Amino acid sequence: MKALPLAGTTPSIVPGMTVYLHVNSEMCRCTVKSVRKITGYFILSCNEITGRDRAAAFRGALLSAPPDCLPPRQEGEYLREEIVGLAVTAADGEELGRIVDIIATPAHDVYVVADGVREYLIPAVKEFILEISQDKAKIVVKKMEGLFD
Repeated sequence: MKALPLAGTTPSIVPGMTVYLHVNSEMCRCTVKSVRKITGYFILSCNEITGRDRAAAFRGALLSAPPDCLPPRQEGEYLREEIVGLAVTAADGEELGRIVDIIATPAHDVYVVADGVREYLIPAVKEFILEISQDKAKIVVKKMEGLFD
């Protein structure tokens, strides 16, 4: 299947390595069987994805690697896997839901927060994101007028 690297820097992907495929708000952990890098993307096969139909579901997936394969991160940088699933609360303590996806845009990422009834799109910028706490498994956001209406 054809997969695009999730980050701007591409790690060395080798057979036997664990990678993550991201497609349609889902993530699949796979072991690389074979890989070929082509400008801008990878052609790979994984042990867990067998059959043409199953592979077709992952065609064009985003590809990420375990943290130990990536270059060092700067303070305030997080991996997708560290953000998706975190609870989101407003500064006043109101629970808003959980991050279910991250949309990459040219300007900045946008967090998709769902509460089971509604979805909110929250720009991942310091004006809105007040705190990211992996220890508490939550993100605190500034509630702006119109953002949660």
